Amino acid sequence: MRLGRCMALALSLQTGPALAQGWSGALVLASDKVYRGISQSNGRAALLLDVSHGWENGWQLGAGLAAPSYPTLGGEGELSLSGGRQFVLDGDWSAHLGLARYGQLGSAHARALSYHEAALSLAWRGRVRASLAWAPDSTGYLGREQVHDHALTAELSLQQRLTGRWSADAGLGYYKLHGPAAVDYGYASLGLRWADGPWQGSINWINSQAAQRRAAPAPIAGARWVAALMWGF
Repeated sequence: MRLGRCMALALSLQTGPALAQGWSGALVLASDKVYRGISQSNGRAALLLDVSHGWENGWQLGAGLAAPSYPTLGGEGELSLSGGRQFVLDGDWSAHLGLARYGQLGSAHARALSYHEAALSLAWRGRVRASLAWAPDSTGYLGREQVHDHALTAELSLQQRLTGRWSADAGLGYYKLHGPAAVDYGYASLGLRWADGPWQGSINWINSQAAQRRAAPAPIAGARWVAALMWGF
């Protein structure tokens, strides 16, 4: 879910099991860059750009750029590169298997948060999506020292059309970092989405246990509203 960082539910679900072919992309302006229940922009507005190319056999390559990212650590942005394959299982079900690298731009402290991730997702009719991701080099903290170890993330997202151009979104997630800096927490979101051709807008309420579980400071991990506007091309 590369582009799902700020509009997690509005942008992460496929419209159906059909394979995307050729070039596509999206430009997103969001009031906050929230990923897995934690703000990566310190509560600031963020701009995201994502481009990808798909082939008839299901293979896909993509790249994304988001700014700012971790500004309190001197970070300027995030560059993501990804590749994977989508599989049409039948008329209702599709699956996606992918690899990605998320590289932080800016200071050495921000670049230390770069990581790799492998993910598998299963979608039903573009309405329900379950995913499992594994990162071998995620970051935790022992005091002020950064420690890298493997992490697992599980997510479930739902989308229900309401009327006209409106739909409702909901999601649950669980993140667990292993090793000496082990920590785990859950997060959830509820939102409304409006779509008209290439344009989408959303407002989401996001909450997480990250602060209570000491995975992140309260100012960037507490409950918050996030609004976003996307133009797809």
